[in-house]
Order: sequence, then structure tokens, then C-alpha cells
Amino acid sequence: MASPSKNAMYYKPLLPRGTGKEDFEFGQTLGTGSFGRVRVAKYKRADPKSTMDDPKYVPPRVAIKMLKKQAIIKLKQVDHITNEKNILLMLDHPLTVRHVCVCV
Repeated sequence: MASPSKNAMYYKPLLPRGTGKEDFEFGQTLGTGSFGRVRVAKYKRADPKSTMDDPKYVPPRVAIKMLKKQAIIKLKQVDHITNEKNILLMLDHPLTVRHVCVCV
């Protein structure tokens, strides 16, 4: 994939910097793949007064994609994962996945 132009708009993740696994209560696994799994989770600090009209709205339940960094590096897929993240950050449509944050 070609690198994005300098004029491409990237949206900032919605959760504050430093958000980590401890900020979520994890539930069942929704699916698995080559590099990890997707689990349902509850964001502990979700604002109950926030509505979907608020651009910073984070739903109380989210899907967390948990990736195995070592496998991604070993199979030289870092660029693909980075591109996926950048594409998700650009998307803003009610029928697509909304990227909320990257937790390290």
C-alpha cells in the first residue's frame, strides 16, 4: 500500500494516552486469527452522560483486538498492521468499525 499523502487526514484516537488493559473489563472471545484474538470489553471510564452525537463518544462495550507483537515482527507484518490502524483512524461512518485507541 502506498504511503498516505501529506494532506491525508488522520483522526486522533478517542481514549486518552496511557489507556491500557487495566482500563477495561474483558469478556468472552469474539474471534481468533493468526496474530491474536478479538474480545468484548467494557471501558471502565465510559461517560454515562455521553451520547452518540458527541464526537468523543466511546460506547460502554467495545471489541478489543489483541495482537501478538512477536508473531507480527517475526512474520514481517508490521507495515500491514500499521496500515490497518491508519485506515481505521481515517474511517468515520456509522456502518464501519470505529478505531478508539492503541493500547501497548
